[in-house]
Amino acid sequence: MLSAIVTSATAALVVVCVVAIAKSRWLYLVVPKLYFETPLSKGHVVTMTLANGGFRTEEDVHVTLKKTCTYELLASSKSGTSLAQGVLRIPRISRFEKVTALILAEGKTFEHSDIESVESKDTTGKVVEKPEQVSNLRDQAMMWPILALLLGGPFIVGTLVGKYEGMWAWDYVVKATESFTPSKQLAGFRTEVGGVQGGARATKLIKSGEVTHRIKEIVRRGDILEFRVVFMNRSAGFVLMSVDSKGPASAKGPLGYDDRRIADLFVGPGLEAEGTLKAFMPESWKPQTVVLDFRAHTADDMAWYTSTLNFE
Repeated sequence: MLSAIVTSATAALVVVCVVAIAKSRWLYLVVPKLYFETPLSKGHVVTMTLANGGFRTEEDVHVTLKKTCTYELLASSKSGTSLAQGVLRIPRISRFEKVTALILAEGKTFEHSDIESVESKDTTGKVVEKPEQVSNLRDQAMMWPILALLLGGPFIVGTLVGKYEGMWAWDYVVKATESFTPSKQLAGFRTEVGGVQGGARATKLIKSGEVTHRIKEIVRRGDILEFRVVFMNRSAGFVLMSVDSKGPASAKGPLGYDDRRIADLFVGPGLEAEGTLKAFMPESWKPQTVVLDFRAHTADDMAWYTSTLNFE
């Protein structure tokens, strides 16, 4: 009887906490301190990242900038983004989504104080200087609900596992993880690079080798392949690089869309950048092939090409 009362009370507390977290909104604008010189003009390229750390979609997101500079939108990771009369607008940002915009600011050196406000249809956002502050602020706001979940969770999990599985919760976890295998690094695979398509400038950069990539490492963890990719930009301008993994077993695996891609990674002139993506590929599956779709966005246009990896 006492156990039932405690479990019911804890369950009610957990529901209240979950609802509170789900309704909370965390909209942030991350403005790094680094500004990039550009050969396009005497201005600076400013990187702005809008992050929705909440569980609900933010609509009609807009960033109002002071008229101390003139602004031009160079590129964005979200379609529909616009910049007019000093107002950067994004139609919607899904939960946990980040949208990066590259803005050319002319007239004076852009400062954080030039950002007047960050708002959406339902909330007012905050401006932070570092990406780490987004998670830090959100973690502080969620501290008490999470504490309640940590205290109440074991009661509920233990009750459900005991009722439906007939064993202790810890024994159930051990059983569920018995199939995990050690990781191993793969080598000796064959690579076939497909033709480059797209805009003239981006296509020329890729074909000339000014914009390229290399596979730094491939690690197998059970049925999951993990790729570490290094992007190299030897051109005079910035490039946004993206890559998606595809394979015959992709649709059957446990990986989400974001696990299988690297999205809009900024690579400055003469610099390198590294990212990680995954692919579902059991060793028993035939053929042992993964296709990586690469895309390169420049200030003018974009181009794409494929790299087919064969592990047989």
